[in-house]
Amino acid sequence: MKLFIKLSGEDQLRYLFCWLELIIIFSSSLKTIYSCEKKMPVTALLTKGEGSEEMTIHELNGHVDHLEMDVPDAVAKATTPTPTTLGKSLRSLKINEVSAQDDDEESLPATGSQSTSCIHRHMATEFTYDMSHASRGKVLIVNNVNFAPATNMSKRAGSEKDADELADALRLLGFGTERYKDLTCSELERVFQNVSAQDHSDCDCFMFCIMTHGSNSVIYCTDGVLYLEDLMQELKGDRCKTLAGKPKVFFIQACRGELLDNGVELPVDDQGTDEVDSGGTLSITPVIPAEADFLVAYSSPPGYFSWRNVSLGAWFIQALVKVLKDHGPSLEINQLLTRVNHVVAYEYSSNSSMPDFDNKKQMPYYTSTLTKELYFHSNNH
Repeated sequence: MKLFIKLSGEDQLRYLFCWLELIIIFSSSLKTIYSCEKKMPVTALLTKGEGSEEMTIHELNGHVDHLEMDVPDAVAKATTPTPTTLGKSLRSLKINEVSAQDDDEESLPATGSQSTSCIHRHMATEFTYDMSHASRGKVLIVNNVNFAPATNMSKRAGSEKDADELADALRLLGFGTERYKDLTCSELERVFQNVSAQDHSDCDCFMFCIMTHGSNSVIYCTDGVLYLEDLMQELKGDRCKTLAGKPKVFFIQACRGELLDNGVELPVDDQGTDEVDSGGTLSITPVIPAEADFLVAYSSPPGYFSWRNVSLGAWFIQALVKVLKDHGPSLEINQLLTRVNHVVAYEYSSNSSMPDFDNKKQMPYYTSTLTKELYFHSNNH
């Protein structure tokens, strides 16, 4: 009031005009809020789109997050005066511009860059897996080296080096490791049944690595074969509820057939003899994960041999170890596996005394039903 009395008659009229315009804009914003509430009643948030099931707390919170971002933005646009009218008048009086954002600075972003940052934080929660649990999780490493005569499978020389180095690389990423060697079919099934029965509530994820012989969708134990899909069933949401919604990653070093990849010849050093992790000619449909949050990375595509150097280890495992140690804490899982693909494709070529097996290539292959991005950032696990 004191400021108003000190102003000249012309400035007093301009001041009154400003307040009248503010009242009109405020009235318009109230209509906008009322319209938004009519279009989206709160009760609409309590049911799913087409069904009648009650929403989980997580899903309801997801809707609330969207409302907090969308509705205030609409109100801010309706209540912010345009600079060509009220702003000019206020500046002529040397009074700072006023907007709806000034009254709620903590809840509404004041600038475009801050608004973008807020959205990015929300996206990170929605599209990346939560890797902030008390434990990174458990990784099972199975190394089958010796096989019963009835399987007609040879000894997998050089595989211990792979198991040791893979365990070291995964421990650097915060995983607790459990190692097994030369498991029978029943023993491996029992291991997965035990994992399924455990409580993984405080874990980020689960990982399984096996080095063995194989063919298409089966893997060899010391006394016979198992379908990989049967093992995966133990970890799906209906059997292991504490792993539901969490990433389950499988690394499979095993042959998936008897095809050879001729590729493009590349010069390599003489570093020992390469063998193949092959297992007969069983004709079985390749496994494609049918449930969410699984990633299965194979050493080769369906139908192809996988290579293992008896001195240096398996190509796929050695490439995986290198990439995990160099980039594991920084890159997303798809980026990591793309790097693995590159290393195997460009840096390896077979060196065999048998001409038909010499200078051959290998291409790793993975399938994924992951629903979010997966990072192994350091989290003091």
